[in-house]
Amino acid sequence: MLSEKVTKLVAGGPMTGTAFTELRIPVTKTSGGFLAFEEDDVAARPITACIRCGRCVSVRPAMLVPQILATNAAYGEFDKFEKLHGMECVECGCCSYVCPAYRPLAQNMKLGKQAVAAARRAAAAKK
Repeated sequence: MLSEKVTKLVAGGPMTGTAFTELRIPVTKTSGGFLAFEEDDVAARPITACIRCGRCVSVRPAMLVPQILATNAAYGEFDKFEKLHGMECVECGCCSYVCPAYRPLAQNMKLGKQAVAAARRAAAAKK
């Protein structure tokens, strides 16, 4: 039973987990750990413009350029996202963690990967 003070629930772990705003989510045999937070520190931080510091690039295991890929994904430019090897992102969350502008880089990269994968499935179904 969760406390009524819980405002945010993260399923899967602190770095690569998925945050839920609704506390009523199904738990299955493949569910991992859950983190329950009484305060949402991430939502309280203001997102600012990218200052091109390069921190996100330096921590990426695949040596991608997260600020460009995340921007492409956020604006729906999935062809550019794919050409810049966005599908190679391992979704570790390190880029978002080190970003001094608090940009949701990992979340945008994940959305970009999902959109490209969906487009590939649709193209394969047409054949």
